[in-house]
Amino acid sequence: MIKRGACPFGTKSENAGRMGALAAIVYNNEPGSLGGTLGEPKSDHVPTFGISDTDAVKYIEKLLKGFAVEASVYIGTFVTTI
Repeated sequence: MIKRGACPFGTKSENAGRMGALAAIVYNNEPGSLGGTLGEPKSDHVPTFGISDTDAVKYIEKLLKGFAVEASVYIGTFVTTI
C-alpha cells in the first residue's frame, strides 16, 4: 500500500515493481475516491489501482500494528494512446 502524493502513480508502480511487489495499491491521502494514470508502460510496472482514504483505513491500522494483510488483486487492463 502506497500513500498518494510526492510522485506520479507510474513512478509508484515502477518503484513497487523494483522492490518485488506483485501489485500496488495507492490510497488517497485526502477524503474521497482515487484514480490515476500510469503513463508510458515500463518493464517494472506492476498492476496498480487506487482506493479511497476510508477504504484504506482498516488495512493501514493493521499494518501499523505489525499485522500482515493478505489480499487478492484481479485487474483487467489495457494500454492505449489517447
